[in-house]
Amino acid sequence: MKKSYKRTRTAPSKRTRRKYLKTSTKLSLEKSKKNNKRQYSKKYLALRNEVLLRDKYQCQMCNATGVKLEVHHVIRWQRNQTVRQNRRNLISLCKDCHRSIRNKEEQYAHIFLARISKNIKRARQEKLSYEQFIKEKLEQEKLSGEDVSYIPKTEEEIRRDKKSEDYLRVTWRGIKRRVFDKTCNRYHRYGGRGIKMHEPWIENFQFFKDYILETIGHRPEGYSIDRIDNDGNYEPGNIRWASAQVQKQNNSQTKMTEEMVEVAFILFHKFKFTQRKIMTSFNLNNPTSIRNIVKGMAWNNVTVKYKPIIKDKTTLKNMEEWENKNEDNS
Repeated sequence: MKKSYKRTRTAPSKRTRRKYLKTSTKLSLEKSKKNNKRQYSKKYLALRNEVLLRDKYQCQMCNATGVKLEVHHVIRWQRNQTVRQNRRNLISLCKDCHRSIRNKEEQYAHIFLARISKNIKRARQEKLSYEQFIKEKLEQEKLSGEDVSYIPKTEEEIRRDKKSEDYLRVTWRGIKRRVFDKTCNRYHRYGGRGIKMHEPWIENFQFFKDYILETIGHRPEGYSIDRIDNDGNYEPGNIRWASAQVQKQNNSQTKMTEEMVEVAFILFHKFKFTQRKIMTSFNLNNPTSIRNIVKGMAWNNVTVKYKPIIKDKTTLKNMEEWENKNEDNS
């Protein structure tokens, strides 16, 4: 009878393990080098320059110019290798915006794809070369010498300039778009109903910038441009920085006036009227507007003088938070 021997598997020696570990590390390094080489090939760099020119050397998320730009893959190339060098999948972003959307690419995909499509149509109509683009910018912005706004800046210069130049330029472009661009989804509330822009500001951003900084100063955090008279134009004396709450009150679609707000607030806190009764008294359909007023979540700039009659702790807390926020901004 033959003896059966049980197979035994011995562990590899330390030397063998080191050899395999070194080999696997080398392989991974070689693979990454190969990928990087493919990514930054001449073809890819040419495509990158084409995308930057198509997007007019501007971040397509925050509209910043004069900053170092990166090319972002809308659909991650690891998921779909075929779109790696597809110009319809590439968009220009600044370093900060590119970092901010990391691991959130899918949320912005439809926005970026729509913007790419729009930029491609515009680029086909204009057919500008890089030299023509720079020449056009020199004429538009009346720059002297080299076009310094398209030379990459240091991190410190970007932080310093972006605070004033970029947000004001975005504001300026936003006003022009709402007033003149009929394809803008908010045109009917601005240019469509006769709102205009001060003529010297239309073609010259510097005039607009100088007026803002000299008259109303830098934008407080969380504020945006607003017209004091909602039926007036974007012109000197009629613009200010305003919070979202104040802008909502100053909206052309707002049905409440300051007098109505005061009456509603007093009826609720002093005479103990219910929200529904106040709503029917003013013939309103939206209960949220009355609730926000009486609970101190809207129109606080009007109702703050009636703070002594408030007994509800939640409303007092909301009012105090609003006052503290206003103190910080001022």
